[in-house]
Amino acid sequence: MDKHERGEGHRQERRCAQTYEIKSNDELIRFVADDVGEIFPDVAARAPGRGVWISADAEILAKAVSGNAFAKSLKRKVLPNADLVARTRIALSNHCLDLLGFAKRSNQLIIGADKALDFLKDNDAAFLIEASDSSNDGRFKLLSRLGDKVAQKLIGCFTMDQLSSKLGVANCAHVVMRHGTFAKNYKAQILRLKGFMPLYDENWIRGLNHDTNPLEMREI
Repeated sequence: MDKHERGEGHRQERRCAQTYEIKSNDELIRFVADDVGEIFPDVAARAPGRGVWISADAEILAKAVSGNAFAKSLKRKVLPNADLVARTRIALSNHCLDLLGFAKRSNQLIIGADKALDFLKDNDAAFLIEASDSSNDGRFKLLSRLGDKVAQKLIGCFTMDQLSSKLGVANCAHVVMRHGTFAKNYKAQILRLKGFMPLYDENWIRGLNHDTNPLEMREI
């Protein structure tokens, strides 16, 4: 047992229980077991008890479920259900949505197409959050303002209803996040979600006048 496997404490790195790679906490997801041995995602890493850390990747988690990497780490009988990957994706998505609500209360968001367009005239956005079911016309105008960084800054995996519910704004389809400490922390959370679902439809950025690689988001 090495220092990455001892008591959890407040370390910034952990060992993935499936791949055995040492990664930063931001690249991993913590899982905990209840009294009967069922495994649950603890995406905020706050639940009490011993945790198991798995890379934020759906395929790696699926392997951890099939091979029950959790039992070995927890040293007890546990029962990871087959739907754990799906439940983890939902938990990560909800966590990212909850953080948007906090960002609004902290004045980190510009909400609405007109306000977003006006902001982008003279300012750079950390992220542009577009509802997955927003109109093509309104979306294209905003995407065009991001230039060659569009693939690094675009988030389009939440529906209009989800954004409206969390932000308290009817028909919420277009949101800009300001640069700052919050945006840096949010980037880590959205990248974990990226391991479980596409962050946007790549057809959205085809035809824009740039050569951005959609895999470059980690280079922000």
